[in-house]
Amino acid sequence: MAPTIDGKPILTQKNIVDILTELDIKRGDTVLVHSSLKSLGYVIGGAEAVINAIIDRVGEKGTIIMPTQTIEMSDPSTWLYPPVAPEFWDIIRKALLPYNKDTTPVSKGIGVIPETFRKFNGVIRTSHPLYSFAIWGELARYLNTQELDYGLGKHSPLGKLYLKNNNAKIVLIGTDFESNTSIHLAEHYLNRKTIIQSSYVLKNLKKSRVIF
Repeated sequence: MAPTIDGKPILTQKNIVDILTELDIKRGDTVLVHSSLKSLGYVIGGAEAVINAIIDRVGEKGTIIMPTQTIEMSDPSTWLYPPVAPEFWDIIRKALLPYNKDTTPVSKGIGVIPETFRKFNGVIRTSHPLYSFAIWGELARYLNTQELDYGLGKHSPLGKLYLKNNNAKIVLIGTDFESNTSIHLAEHYLNRKTIIQSSYVLKNLKKSRVIF
């Protein structure tokens, strides 16, 4: 019987490496990772162990991409979960800090693994205030471009992965296909209705609203 803590399986970094190997993740692979640490059970070493296991599998010639989205940086008039009463919109707008790719934490729903990954040595984070990605490895500089408009479209890291046609793999760790960010690239190519959004960034050391 596999060891457990409070009924949850115990996993080591080596266990995760072995699982990734069984999933045919190889040296040099490009992987787009979506994850839920709590769904894995008890991971010795936590998020760092998971990240190190992925790095171990893809190696120096591989590339790891994780969504590091910050949806709460959007305009409060668009919030739905939960919605905010209009009388509070201006209060929130004034209090929102501008997006900083080095310090702005990922949204809670994105998970602790991407939040840990964005701070790893060698990781580059894109500059989109809502739909950023953290990237490590061989293709990091190539993928580190992202226009404000259509942040998950053809000029995003997702779009560049598609155009690169290097057989990138989508890895779902403790999540289901609904977490798959690349679905939004497909929506872009299907010409779905354009949604106007806004957020705040730093321009000339001042908080500035951007619309896209």
